[in-house]
Amino acid sequence: MEFPTLEAGWILLMGWLYQQAEISPESLTAEEVQRFIRTHSDVLDGAVDTALKEVPLDDISVQRLKESNYVFSGIKTFHELNEAFPSLLDEEGNRKPFNQFLNDVQKVYDAYNVQYLRTEYNFAQASALMAARWKQFEQDGDRYNLQYRTMYDKRVRRTHRMLHNITLPIESPFWDKYFPPNGWNCRCTVVQVRKDKYPVSNEQEAMNLGSQATAGKYQEMFMFNPGKRMTTFPAYNGYTLRKCNRCEVRPDKMKLAADIPDNEVCRACRLLQESRLAGIHSATEGIRSIIRRLENGYPKGDAVRIGRLADDVKEFVRKKGIEPLTDEIYMTDKQIHHSLRSVKQKAGKAVTAEQLAALPSLMDDSEVYWDEKAGNIQFITRQDGKVQKFVVNLNYAAKIQGEKKTVNAFITAGTIEERNLGMKNLIKIK
Repeated sequence: MEFPTLEAGWILLMGWLYQQAEISPESLTAEEVQRFIRTHSDVLDGAVDTALKEVPLDDISVQRLKESNYVFSGIKTFHELNEAFPSLLDEEGNRKPFNQFLNDVQKVYDAYNVQYLRTEYNFAQASALMAARWKQFEQDGDRYNLQYRTMYDKRVRRTHRMLHNITLPIESPFWDKYFPPNGWNCRCTVVQVRKDKYPVSNEQEAMNLGSQATAGKYQEMFMFNPGKRMTTFPAYNGYTLRKCNRCEVRPDKMKLAADIPDNEVCRACRLLQESRLAGIHSATEGIRSIIRRLENGYPKGDAVRIGRLADDVKEFVRKKGIEPLTDEIYMTDKQIHHSLRSVKQKAGKAVTAEQLAALPSLMDDSEVYWDEKAGNIQFITRQDGKVQKFVVNLNYAAKIQGEKKTVNAFITAGTIEERNLGMKNLIKIK
């Protein structure tokens, strides 16, 4: 498993590191570092997407899984930077020529982004698959019991084989700790079984076997339910600290590869969450605030920035002869009012207020189409079992906070039948 884009990103990252006098948690906010983090996160996001081809999952849950990939990738990158930084200087304290430095840190790349990443990819894929299955199990409530299954071949670990056929109700605390994956490259799964078909296992014996199955250096890492936390990697993993499991701001509400003080790991984690989530949170709350005001009033020119055009979308529209004057996308109170108006609701074609507010968190992972006839962009999301269409016009003249600007503007939204996504005037961008 090779990732050429990641390798190219590593060279650029090391070019940035070569210019630095020190490394701190704040280094993670540099654009060059952010670019590498996003590239690494994209690899893990691919693992999630592959898993969810087998079992579907709602968009908001998928977004939560991918947010955890981003934080995991950021903390991992922080360790890589700290591990590579000492190689900048030779034994006499002089800065090495760049090519020598790049050659010396190749071992860091090979360890983190070849050897470790293969295993992490498999873990992210397994976590996403089991998260989706747990979500399905929850929908059926206690109609069925759950049964632990292994692949039952020669590759299965002896301690995992001992868990095979453990059968317990969905509310059992066993599933809080020992829902797969229960180790690196774990292939175990859980299935629903009829209550009258299999006897219920002894819960305490099952808990003891689960403890044996996860025993080892990172036992606590493998004692989590990805579906309950909706995260690919638990807060405590190979790059964080044991106390991260109890942190109130952990990604789901990481021994250290380099000698990094605990407080720096905590600060790095907070910065990563803020850089990724603060903008999304601000946009979501901005939309909600406008919606609350519109309940007893009319549009007055308020607007909120909800996201940016992705690079591949900008490349596509440029080939169509359109040069976006900005990559920012705005939503105005006038268009929010239009999208939620009662006439659309009565026709059953309107999105809900919460579906509209969730758009900023879903844009990066939405399906994106180009409407050849209308000349606009359509973001397609799936929430609450239905398909929503959010339309964005490029280079649109709008009043933003009382000032006339040319931006990319959200125009309207509505529900759409899945079969209509293939209309002849729509071209899928991604």
